[in-house]
Amino acid sequence: MKLVLDEWLWADLVGDNGPEKLRQSFRFLEAVLERCDRIVIPAGTAFTRKMWDLCKRAERDQRLRGIVRFFLQKFAYNSSKSEKSAPPTNPPEGFEARATIKPDDHYLVLSFQQSQADRLITTDQPLISALQDLGIPVVHRDDFLGEYLDTPR
Repeated sequence: MKLVLDEWLWADLVGDNGPEKLRQSFRFLEAVLERCDRIVIPAGTAFTRKMWDLCKRAERDQRLRGIVRFFLQKFAYNSSKSEKSAPPTNPPEGFEARATIKPDDHYLVLSFQQSQADRLITTDQPLISALQDLGIPVVHRDDFLGEYLDTPR
């Protein structure tokens, strides 16, 4: 399964959403490693900017340094666990989502389409509603991780 994630991953791993979300997101990354799944890393987007911001913060924080090292080695530098994509381009003709999706979130939809991903995982409820209306397979982070982490490997 190919997955497009928004920035919740970085907020969780930094600890902004509390220790339980941090543990759960790290367990998620470990589970992806055990499966045939991959994470899309779209260049030039909020997702990658926050990833590099985390790398900078890790220079001063030993705990973050381990998380960053783990992600870079196991995902960012591992083509069997991630797919790097070019910065998302303009949407194809007839792309109706522009009117209902915040401009900051366009990269998620475009990355999803360009990578031909299987699921988009977010915590943004208005985005979930808009994508469901367009028939895009989207799921809330909490629901996805609850299912993903409970499914036998």
